[in-house]
Amino acid sequence: MIWIALAYHLASRLAYVLYVGLALKRQDRTAYLTRRYGVEAGFQRFRRVAAFVMANDAVSLAVLCLVSANTLRIGLPHGLALATGSVFGLVAALFDQCAILTFYHLVEKPHFEKLRRAPAEPFVRPGPGSAHPPSLDTAPGQPP
Repeated sequence: MIWIALAYHLASRLAYVLYVGLALKRQDRTAYLTRRYGVEAGFQRFRRVAAFVMANDAVSLAVLCLVSANTLRIGLPHGLALATGSVFGLVAALFDQCAILTFYHLVEKPHFEKLRRAPAEPFVRPGPGSAHPPSLDTAPGQPP
């Protein structure tokens, strides 16, 4: 039973890290979600799936720690793996830390560095009484 819980947790962590990483990379490269669903709906779709795989990952670690309780002998409990005395939970926590650090260095940090370096988009205010904002190449007071 412990090995099944461990395998399920490792698969859950990989699903979480890979889904979020690949979805963000694809969005950066091709704007897939925003082109297909629109900005708000694309973000909500990403957020819904990311929240599900993240919650599944957290539950799978808790289940692993409970299933493998009392497999680790240590004095002061700290964290769920140590509190339950789970050597498998501790190994899974180590794997989780490595996976999230890899995600940070390969996906999250480059994404935020790119956003930080990107020039601000020009802001054009719509004309008074206008139902549509003018295009960026339209001179003020000129018809589009």
